[in-house]
Amino acid sequence: MRRRTKIVLAATLFAALGALAIGEGMARASLYARLAASAPDGIAVAPAGIVLWGLAAGSMPVTLTVGADAMATAVAENVPEGRDAQVLGIRIDDYVYVDLMVATPIGDVPIEVAVIPTVSDGALTTQVVSVTANGFELPVSLVDGFSVSPGSGLVDSRCLTLRDARVEGDTVVLSADAATGCQ
Repeated sequence: MRRRTKIVLAATLFAALGALAIGEGMARASLYARLAASAPDGIAVAPAGIVLWGLAAGSMPVTLTVGADAMATAVAENVPEGRDAQVLGIRIDDYVYVDLMVATPIGDVPIEVAVIPTVSDGALTTQVVSVTANGFELPVSLVDGFSVSPGSGLVDSRCLTLRDARVEGDTVVLSADAATGCQ
């Protein structure tokens, strides 16, 4: 190959890579702004992969970071029917700790339920790890059916397919695939 041909090829490759980098940056900024505007309060959404590839594929990985306030709202909206319980608060530290006031025949009893967020068939659920009341361990069966469902408004199951959920520090981090054509 001639030297001039090599220079032309190198310049073309450099220009193409530069255009891709600029396109990725613009697409990422636009997507980030759209995701941030549509995310419920207390939930941060960010792209987790190459945006241009995701746009071409029709689905892209995203990361949702959910704070305690958003989790508290979702849990409060999803206390199972027939349970006379009120969510008093939530803290996140290794587990999601839900403080409940449960009505019993002997009066209201404060309990703390420790749960781990999990994903089952693309939906967010929780697995109860422990239940305590006044420092005493109680059977986990006391809170059977206690969960956070996609209907909670925490995530839009029409546009997101959850892959993973984990506790990181004082937040719950959800990994998901977002449909790019979803409005």
